[in-house]
Amino acid sequence: MTIALEYWYNHVVLGTEGLLNSFFATVCMRLEDGVWGSRFPVVMRQLYWGHVEVASLQDGIAELEVIKREFLERSVSDALWVTGDENTHVEPSYLVTRGEYAHNLFEYFTTIDEASLLDRLIRVFTKAKNLKGGQIVKITGSFVLA
Repeated sequence: MTIALEYWYNHVVLGTEGLLNSFFATVCMRLEDGVWGSRFPVVMRQLYWGHVEVASLQDGIAELEVIKREFLERSVSDALWVTGDENTHVEPSYLVTRGEYAHNLFEYFTTIDEASLLDRLIRVFTKAKNLKGGQIVKITGSFVLA
């Protein structure tokens, strides 16, 4: 299933469930020491559950910027993939060769059209915040961390 973000009348495609599951799992385990939402409550609680409130967008942008900085310092080998089967490593097809070219987690996590996932999230949050009165950000498609 393809996951996208919606705000106002805009629909921004991110990628597959696997991409998002991996992103959230990597943030939790590598940046939050396994405590979900302890450092990044907007990203890990609101965005993960598919609804970011207008009042949280600025904090969400700040959190995404910190994640970006910390991902720039981490190796691709720190990426976690959640598949439901501990013996299976399945990456979205468009990421299969990504690890050969990425030098860090920031470069590794790309959208289905090969843009930076974090830059796209920051751009969507910023645009939603800057619309008159601000706009909530919703995830379309559904996914649950396995």
